[in-house]
Amino acid sequence: MHAALHLEEVRVAIGKLLNPDSLIACACCCREWHDSFIRLLWHSVVFRKTGARISTLPPLALLERHKHLIQYLTVNGCNVPVYLSLQGCSLLTNLTLQGRLFRQSPSEDWLHYWTLLISNHSSTLQTINVHCISGANVSGGFCSAIASCCRLEALHLEGLLVPQVRGAELWDACRNIKTLTLCGMQFPKWDNTFVGVSRLRRLIVKSPISGVNGLEWIQHCPELRSLHWQGYEQALQFPRKQFVQALVCGAWPHLEELHMDDTAWCDESLGTALEGIRSLVTLRATISSFGPLSMRAIEKHSSTVVTLDLTNCLMLKGPIIQKILSSMTALKYLSVGRIGYMDVVRGSPWASVNLQELTINIDMSSPRLSEHEDLDSSYQSDKSKTTLNDLDSSAFTTHQKLVYSRIASLTKLRVLHLKSFWLTGEGIWSPTLDLTLSAGLDYLSPLKELWSFSFMGNPQKMGMEEIEWMAQNWPRLAKLTGRLSTDPDTYYEMKRLLNSHRIQVFDIPIRI
Repeated sequence: MHAALHLEEVRVAIGKLLNPDSLIACACCCREWHDSFIRLLWHSVVFRKTGARISTLPPLALLERHKHLIQYLTVNGCNVPVYLSLQGCSLLTNLTLQGRLFRQSPSEDWLHYWTLLISNHSSTLQTINVHCISGANVSGGFCSAIASCCRLEALHLEGLLVPQVRGAELWDACRNIKTLTLCGMQFPKWDNTFVGVSRLRRLIVKSPISGVNGLEWIQHCPELRSLHWQGYEQALQFPRKQFVQALVCGAWPHLEELHMDDTAWCDESLGTALEGIRSLVTLRATISSFGPLSMRAIEKHSSTVVTLDLTNCLMLKGPIIQKILSSMTALKYLSVGRIGYMDVVRGSPWASVNLQELTINIDMSSPRLSEHEDLDSSYQSDKSKTTLNDLDSSAFTTHQKLVYSRIASLTKLRVLHLKSFWLTGEGIWSPTLDLTLSAGLDYLSPLKELWSFSFMGNPQKMGMEEIEWMAQNWPRLAKLTGRLSTDPDTYYEMKRLLNSHRIQVFDIPIRI
């Protein structure tokens, strides 16, 4: 046996890569190995029993002997009372209770056992996740069990119904937690007897049931730092107008993260909200109208914004994207839409040198005057009538290499995703960067941290020279996604070469 295997930390590192059967085999080797691998085996346990064929219940004798090692426990559809009455897991910190696999709606008895499981470990639990699609009513005992968890920091509730009479109890039970997730939950009408959640830092609301204004609940979280609101067509829409008014009046002075997935904002409302936030770190507004007003408002946060997700924002034009990249110095994660290559060429050098993940669509087709329509004059680029057809090949190559040099300045990039969009009328993808060495691919050699590189659109015309260059110049590259070549034989030869360098290759099918 190698001397390194006598070290505890080495055995633990190996054990984290093994499946349960391998862990059992290792634990049976000797007493020294048993102590190391048995802890990993019982670190995370799942109780699942939905029928005679689907069961992952450990033998009770072994469970009693090793329950003190359990740190993560998942109860998935288990309806065996002796397991649901478990107690004595002195290290249990994370508990997940799932009712998705019940063939019938779980009765109040199962909610009672869940409550008992929480109460039995109230002194150690730090995270509780409750997933139920049956619409079981929250009981007073459940609220009391949550309130008794003195170390609880995160609570996730999904699919439970909160009667009006239990609203005050549940909200009071949550007043000391830091992260609260409510998914498919009905907001009871706010009652003056309810107390504010003084320690809540992060509130996540997904698919709230319509009928009650959720702003009443948000307003009573004075220390809120992160707000996530994800609604769908049948769900309660985010109260944008009231939220903006409260924000401007000084509510939530510590708010720094705003996640508005699937919530449409107009440019004016979003701009006003960004003006009301004192220090913005994260903004996800994936279907909002991010335009000149929003850009002007977010500029005051240029030194603090770390994450910016503006995917599918229809008003987000190339000049604004160029302004973001040339002014947001703290950005680490950016996802935007289309920017014309001439906006990059005419714009200032990119200042977002801390970027680690970039998703962008650099359109290499002819510049369009419509790109600059309806934009504030301060964000318009030169409305030159020069088009791609007026440029000779050498000028276009020079411009393309300048675009490459802009990307190359982002030396901390780990993930680069070059998007494209489908031209329905023409039946092709929009032109993107030519990923060949002659076109300027070698300009990207400074991207030594690049781990994942993907590109959409029409197949590239790479050769083995480009593939060898990637393997040599991007030492951390582990994932490559896109159509490397139109020739199947060449493609598979490239794939074999990349795999020999431990680089996974994923193809993007051609749209039909």
